[in-house]
Amino acid sequence: MNDKSDKIVIQFFQNQAITPVVWRNIDFNPILASTNSVSYLYNNFGECFYTNNQKIVVANPFDCASIFALQYHLLTEALLRYKDEKIRNSSCALFKKCWGTDRNRIFFINGPEEQMQESLEQNLKSSLKKVDIVREYNLGASKPVDIHVYWRGANRAAMIEIKWLGRSKNSKGKLSALYSDKRANEGAVQIKEYLDKANSDTPTRITKGVLVLIDGQRNGVSKGTTTISTANGMFHSNKEIVFDADKKFATIKNYMKPIRMFAEPICF
Repeated sequence: MNDKSDKIVIQFFQNQAITPVVWRNIDFNPILASTNSVSYLYNNFGECFYTNNQKIVVANPFDCASIFALQYHLLTEALLRYKDEKIRNSSCALFKKCWGTDRNRIFFINGPEEQMQESLEQNLKSSLKKVDIVREYNLGASKPVDIHVYWRGANRAAMIEIKWLGRSKNSKGKLSALYSDKRANEGAVQIKEYLDKANSDTPTRITKGVLVLIDGQRNGVSKGTTTISTANGMFHSNKEIVFDADKKFATIKNYMKPIRMFAEPICF
């Protein structure tokens, strides 16, 4: 339920054939004091149970709103595992195709987006349960969402936009693209557009957006570069992406923190 009422009380019955009853903006304190029921209270990111005039606080060690709604926490965990286990050393067979014949992982192929989307899609399908995952999801925005995740039965969704950073070469060995922080800023704008569209089209669904930045930037390379030193290859490994002041959407509801994944080259 995505309800904007200040207070919502939902009563469930032992007989599951009886439809739950919903009250809005009522005094729930008498309910919490009841001795013949079990009540759950969620208030300002805190949650607890009340029974027989006893309050039982529910511990939540995770970075999420509720211990009973871990969907976005599990998504973040899956993305961080993907970052460390699949992207860092290009160990995913699908992602490895992004480098083409470049064994030292210096230049992406021209237009590696499809391989990146397929790689992340397959990894999320193997990591998340009870979800529908669709690539190139048509939301009616300026372009399709790269990956759309929907949790069945939870009324929650996530929209993932993938942007790659670095240099690419075309099939003739010519430099074809150079993407850096500007590209990341474009991705941030797209996420905001997706969220605005989703909030308008499906207001009863909780939808979050996350920008995934696959970073293959290298320093000191030219068309003829075939090997790279550690200093140049890892030059961007710990550099933070700079977002323009008007592209910092962290305060926007449901805009998740961007996740940057640095893909290391083979250095000499």
